[in-house]
Amino acid sequence: MSHTVDLGQCLLHATESQLQLHFAATASLGHNTNLSCEADPSPPYWPHPVSTWIREAPELELRFFVRFGPGLEPTWYSLISRLEDMLCCSTVWLDLGFSIAPKTPGITMNTDRRGEHLLVLGLCKEITGPIPTKTRSLPAVLQNPPDTQPPPEVPIVSVAAIDIYLECDYLFRPDEQPEELSVTIDTETEPRYSAEVFASCSDSPTNLTLDLSVGFTGFAERDSIRRKDIVDRSSRNFLALVDVGLQELLSSAATECSDIKVIENSLQALNKLAPVIFNPKYREAMNERAISCPIIAKAVNSMLANTSNPILQKEVSNIPVNRKQWIGKTLWRMGQAHLLQLKAPKTCGSFLSHRSSINELQPSGDPAVTASSAGDVFGEEDILDLDDDWDLDPGNECDFDDPPQIMHTDFDDESDGLLLGSSGESSFRDLYESTQTTLDSLPLSQAVSPPHTDSDMLLFDCELG
Repeated sequence: MSHTVDLGQCLLHATESQLQLHFAATASLGHNTNLSCEADPSPPYWPHPVSTWIREAPELELRFFVRFGPGLEPTWYSLISRLEDMLCCSTVWLDLGFSIAPKTPGITMNTDRRGEHLLVLGLCKEITGPIPTKTRSLPAVLQNPPDTQPPPEVPIVSVAAIDIYLECDYLFRPDEQPEELSVTIDTETEPRYSAEVFASCSDSPTNLTLDLSVGFTGFAERDSIRRKDIVDRSSRNFLALVDVGLQELLSSAATECSDIKVIENSLQALNKLAPVIFNPKYREAMNERAISCPIIAKAVNSMLANTSNPILQKEVSNIPVNRKQWIGKTLWRMGQAHLLQLKAPKTCGSFLSHRSSINELQPSGDPAVTASSAGDVFGEEDILDLDDDWDLDPGNECDFDDPPQIMHTDFDDESDGLLLGSSGESSFRDLYESTQTTLDSLPLSQAVSPPHTDSDMLLFDCELG
């Protein structure tokens, strides 16, 4: 028989935005029969980890019930998909000794609560192989110890599922709200609109004010991009808020982050409530005691049975009939109480693989990035039309009487100065003669560049003749 125990709740706030997350958690516990052990089938509180052995079910379910406000509901699928990727790719579960995988084929809707999305993941114990050793001095039980089993007198409680309830909403800032545009049309000075105005109004007003829900095309596109940037930034903040909430639930101390503010927090740390599940060092130490306690109990029982000391005999008479089991249970609880006094890990690590600050996830302020997106920000009507400033019609003739006056005349090369000098014909001749190769040194089959003047053509014909 299973029952639900409340694990508390917390309220988180992203300081760089108005995004808030309400994080609440519950756990489903089930009792296992352990021989003559009798326990309350439905205690209203979490059992004490010393008097009870709390372990996980063969498959521990991790269920997320997510509800978004109006500002984030249109992008719910993208947000939950990124949340699933963050959880399944995190190394935190491996550090705790678990492997995680989605338990449902996809994201489903919670039929019990309308507007709530359900994500179910499964946690299973990671199977480890035997410890490699060069020698065979270690026994097999120490190379790969089995799951710890408490003495028969210790009640066992299994954690079947952990339910996490997330309620997230984004409150737009006043300066981020789209401005309502109004246009005043004077029907007397704007005859184009007069017909439409008089057709739609029984009484023709002199001035008509129209409230436009969507502004001009350029402003609408910029506002759409700004809204997309706000939603994208909110999705990143959402994952960071969930990350902090999970750290608070598992270890009661999240990694310090100046971008996240914890407003209220009453979550109970699972590494203290169920150290066997969420504290690997505690679980490893109890595995060692599970092997040593029966050996010690057998030795102590044999010593007490054969003692001749009157003081010890008097103490032994007060021990129950099944002395060996009583000694084993006492040693087990002493080990649990001692290990609980050890400091648990302060943090469990971040669930975000590359998380250092939310500010690093903000859009880059690089001018190159800004310039590359300029075409997306401005509409076609905002881009300068070159046809308005330059007459590019092929039918329009444009005569230039003095070409050197319309071109740049600061030349670094003498050849450029010759090409665009004041006497164009003589400059071309000088340039040709300075670079011409004598015909005697050229083979007859090699082509010669044609000269640029009539006099050069005559000289060329004479030499060939």
